[in-house]
Amino acid sequence: YAEVLQLANAGSTPARVRIALSGTSGLITTTSLLALPRSLATVDIGALHLPPGVISANVSADRPVAAARALFYGVSASMSAGTQNLAADWYLPGLAGTTAISQVVTLSNPLPSAAGVLVETITTGGVRQFLTTHVDAFSTRSLLIARDGKNSGIAVAVHADSPIAAEYTAYLPRPVGITGALGIFAPSRKWYAAEGYRSSSFGDFLALYNPDQLFKAQVSVQLYTAQPALRSGVPVPYATATFTVQPDARASFDLGAIAPRGSFTMLLTSSVRIAVNRIVTFGPGKSRVAMVNAVQKTAASWVFPAGDTSSQERFAGKQNFNTF
Repeated sequence: YAEVLQLANAGSTPARVRIALSGTSGLITTTSLLALPRSLATVDIGALHLPPGVISANVSADRPVAAARALFYGVSASMSAGTQNLAADWYLPGLAGTTAISQVVTLSNPLPSAAGVLVETITTGGVRQFLTTHVDAFSTRSLLIARDGKNSGIAVAVHADSPIAAEYTAYLPRPVGITGALGIFAPSRKWYAAEGYRSSSFGDFLALYNPDQLFKAQVSVQLYTAQPALRSGVPVPYATATFTVQPDARASFDLGAIAPRGSFTMLLTSSVRIAVNRIVTFGPGKSRVAMVNAVQKTAASWVFPAGDTSSQERFAGKQNFNTF
């Protein structure tokens, strides 16, 4: 394993940053740095010589900063932004389009009192299991929710008696190794994907979880080309699909089954609030996997802490949904 934190200060004044690192037995250490204006600061967690085992990072600053974590495992990497919020309820839709060897949910409690937690797992076939656990103050706990390639289509609901953070990780066959995403604490009726791509070496999938205990989710997915046709000034979707997700159930959807060749964007709407992950498969045999939460809200400004200018290609998708 190798782990790196990247902090972006988009402001015009320096930001004093404090990073608290915790493990299964509590706080391990803290470190501080100064993030210069309009610059990127990188912290190599491995260089801090922490004890082996699960760790979590709690980043605080005297100015707004954006934070992302890159986790390297074998020849693969998993990258995700930090969460600004703790919550008592988290929803993790899981994986689609590929098979995981094992799946882990990690719970982080940066508060000074222990949190009691109820964890529910839901397979695509509707099998539910429950377990109870706790996360000590200033501590982290990892739960193995599936192993040996079983139940790759599994969603997780986490309910705690005090606010915590939750993250999903999937370990995959080599050479991929690892992928994952933060949990979702605020399910939504509307989700976006600014950049999708379909070709013979790219796959694009959605994993969805409907946490509503009573009502089905009637879901509509609309895909648009990079330059959609207009009708009375309104973009016309290239393709539309509708389907249903049962109460307290998960589902997956293959965007590639309806997507145009090349780039596309997505707008998803639902009759009830749901949680959505987007999973991209690519490379030889579509064996490599990238995973992220779909986007809940549009915004006028975005900051991307993690990136580099090496010879590897990087893409930033964008889409104006104001006229949709």
